[in-house]
Amino acid sequence: MICDKCKNKEATFHSRTNINGKITEVHLCDECATKTGAYSKSMMDFNNFFNNDPLISLGMDELSKEVCDFCGTSFEDFKNSGLLGCDHCYDYFENKLKDIIENVQGANYHVGKTALDHNQLTYDEKIEDLREQINRAVDKEDYETAAKIKKQIEKMQGEHNGK
Repeated sequence: MICDKCKNKEATFHSRTNINGKITEVHLCDECATKTGAYSKSMMDFNNFFNNDPLISLGMDELSKEVCDFCGTSFEDFKNSGLLGCDHCYDYFENKLKDIIENVQGANYHVGKTALDHNQLTYDEKIEDLREQINRAVDKEDYETAAKIKKQIEKMQGEHNGK
């Protein structure tokens, strides 16, 4: 989707408002969203959402102490800034984020920039990524997942070596 303002760049900021049944959508690129203050306004609204501390009423105040295994961002950090540390945080804090993100954004799925597609990685990068996934699974004592990923690596290596 192209930016509504400059009509040149890919839109990465998407806003939808519903006022008295009239829905207005705005799609901006990073540059235009920053220039117009859309990012800061959006984050201000997000932070105000937390100022009422709905987490306590939802019984989530104890969950604030949890930390993402990949980047070390805590749920408390997210509560204070409205920002997650990495894409793995979405998976790690998934159960806590669904309702919060849907209330703030109007949807509980990501609509912005995405990471590089795993299919576009080189063979060595894919193997390295899978080895990192094994290490994270072992750190979590999720040996079943680690074994599945190991089999996936062995299969890839067999195909790569022409077995």
